Amino acid sequence: MKYFTGIEKHILSNIEQYKHKVGEFALLNNDKTIQDFIANIESAYSLQCMLAIYYPPGGGLDWHTNEDANMYNAICTYSTSDKSFIQLNEKKVYDKKNKWTVKFTHWNQQEPIPHRVVSVDHRISFAFCSPKKQLVQSFIDELI
Repeated sequence: MKYFTGIEKHILSNIEQYKHKVGEFALLNNDKTIQDFIANIESAYSLQCMLAIYYPPGGGLDWHTNEDANMYNAICTYSTSDKSFIQLNEKKVYDKKNKWTVKFTHWNQQEPIPHRVVSVDHRISFAFCSPKKQLVQSFIDELI
């Protein structure tokens, strides 16, 4: 995927600096390389990065809805296995092994979508967001 080539190698080779606990997750916002990566995409597409996160093996994020965000989202995910997933209501969407993928979502109060993340192996996610659907869709169209 455009922009994403190699960022996973940087993250996976610097796991120790993210100071996560087993079974939890680590926010990636304090890493200068990642800050530059995010800023490049935000400025090119007028998007906001609402999530930059590393999930270790056994990590994840419990059920939540993000309903207060009221944003359209491009959720870009990389995983070292095809066993990690995001579960939207009852539907599990599995990651692709060693490949970046992108999912389009819309979080809002009118139609909240309960979801959770389960990480069996190393998993990285970025969520680039906007209240304008077309900005997110244009970003996704250029990625794929």
